[in-house]
Amino acid sequence: MACWVGGCAPKKLVDAARWMYAASGMKGNYQFEVWEENEEVFDIFSQLSTQWRSDSMTGRVLGLDYPGINAVLDMLAVTDKKTVFKDIRAMEVAVIKELNRGK
Repeated sequence: MACWVGGCAPKKLVDAARWMYAASGMKGNYQFEVWEENEEVFDIFSQLSTQWRSDSMTGRVLGLDYPGINAVLDMLAVTDKKTVFKDIRAMEVAVIKELNRGK
């Protein structure tokens, strides 16, 4: 489990999020496995790729736009929003660290 102030999520889910955003700057076709129990939240997280907020002065990533997350969860008719949101938060924290590395 990967934990932060707001909760915990499976380590594999957090690792997948880190990899997804770290690999975005790489060339080539990369594949990785997402465990079945993490597929739903990984797919939702992938659909949030346009919802990132950043500081216009520094370029640092601040986090996801939470109203955007709620809109996506509503559109997808997610029933267990609380659990999915906690998992998304864990992935978000991992990605923020990755994207802000060296800034």
